[in-house]
Amino acid sequence: TNWSSNHLNTFILESSLFCIPFNATHHTERSDSWLDVILLDDQSKLGNYFKSDALFIAGHDYLYCEYQIDLPKPVEKFIVYRNFKNCDHTALSMSLVNALCLGFDVLNNIDPNELLEFFLKGVLDALDDYAPVVKCKINGNSNCWITRDLKNKCRECDKLYKLAKRTGDQIMLKHFRIRRKELKIELNHARETYLKNALVNLPTGRTVWSGLKHLGLIKGKQSSPLNYFDPNVLNDYYAIIVRQHEPCNVEFLDSLFTLYSSKVHCSFDWSMVDIVDVTKALNWTAERGLKLNLNETVAMIIGSNGRLRKLDVNSIPPIVVDGIALPYVNSTKCLGLHISNNLSWKLHVSYTIKKINSAIHSLKVRKNIFTQEIRKLLISATVLPLIDYCSAVLIDYTAENDLILQRAINILNVMTIRTYFIATYFFKLLQIDKPTYLSEQFIDIDSRRSQGLALKSNNVNFEIPHFTSNYYENSFVITVIRLWQTLPPDIIGAYSIEVFKTKLLNYLMEQET
Repeated sequence: TNWSSNHLNTFILESSLFCIPFNATHHTERSDSWLDVILLDDQSKLGNYFKSDALFIAGHDYLYCEYQIDLPKPVEKFIVYRNFKNCDHTALSMSLVNALCLGFDVLNNIDPNELLEFFLKGVLDALDDYAPVVKCKINGNSNCWITRDLKNKCRECDKLYKLAKRTGDQIMLKHFRIRRKELKIELNHARETYLKNALVNLPTGRTVWSGLKHLGLIKGKQSSPLNYFDPNVLNDYYAIIVRQHEPCNVEFLDSLFTLYSSKVHCSFDWSMVDIVDVTKALNWTAERGLKLNLNETVAMIIGSNGRLRKLDVNSIPPIVVDGIALPYVNSTKCLGLHISNNLSWKLHVSYTIKKINSAIHSLKVRKNIFTQEIRKLLISATVLPLIDYCSAVLIDYTAENDLILQRAINILNVMTIRTYFIATYFFKLLQIDKPTYLSEQFIDIDSRRSQGLALKSNNVNFEIPHFTSNYYENSFVITVIRLWQTLPPDIIGAYSIEVFKTKLLNYLMEQET
């Protein structure tokens, strides 16, 4: 129909595609239609094309096209260095002594700049004679585990394959497959042996990560597309593939409200944020040593999913601070935490799972060559910190989120880890009484007791604030007070953080069993 044809043409035009002009591709007794198409992203990539003269199957023509792909040549890399391989160090030393020999009278009267030029010229001239500058092409990382014997076996295997294909001898081809299988086993064994020896001699400390990266066992920093493409080429490409519709005018946008009516009638009462409210917020941040960066500050309306669905973002008045309008967002990232406007941690869990899967996948690549010590080091440094980070904040995790994280690591109980970090953080809070904006939220029920004696033994019974919502009930203040009331006296009465951690960990492990 005309509508289908126009719809297909519009789709091709909007997507910046090219349709190969085969004309009619499906035939019946009464009509010929343009049913089968082949689309390309660029017409310049089309080579030869044709369709069958007779019908291929069920009224469809056989379509054929050649797709031309220009493989970019790899950019050659060169390094420039001085070749000390055949250097005569004794002669070089004598040449430097003769070139830099100056009397004391000359040294006392010469200008420092001239002296520096004289020194550089003498050193460079001597190095040019005994260690000339050479330019070498980088061919890529060499596989150190491939010995000369393995290289010869690879060449023999290639010759055997070429001879078997040239003569068509099936017995020789079968012999080649056996040799190829044996060669793969030898190559894998040589690679694993090399990596095992390298891991045994791997230095400890911070340099261990550079060593693992050099061996190719962990991924390096992700590169940018600008390392491979020119910025102008990328801009031209994305400018071509964008939609080719003209922008809508203002009258059309205004008419959308009259064309569609909402079945749910709800309204919000908004009040402008005046300078008094802004000043209070700025004073609050200043009192606590914080500084508001307006370039990275956003506004987010927090509420339940039902109320957020009824919210019309376009009708919300802007929040302007120092002439800068704060943009409204549905989620934001603060200190590594992804916070959503419905106060659910699904977005944060999804990002955490991606990081965990990426870390575990990179470790599984060479799982057979890692020693037990290296495995513990890599798991402790790459996987567990993703679960431990900000565990004291993620109190109101749902059972679904905990199950997802539990399946990701599959070794520890996520709830136990979070309880451990919450109690440890609260113990430190009682010891140092900082930060004050958090410690002042905990009010002792019996204010007549000795504050020093109470803090000394941590035997404090805090008042649970009154709450009317599930959000506040799952907050840090109420959760940690309830947790503190359930801990045994010997744990909360610990005199040091080390003793507290040990007793708490043993207690939580007993609760799991």
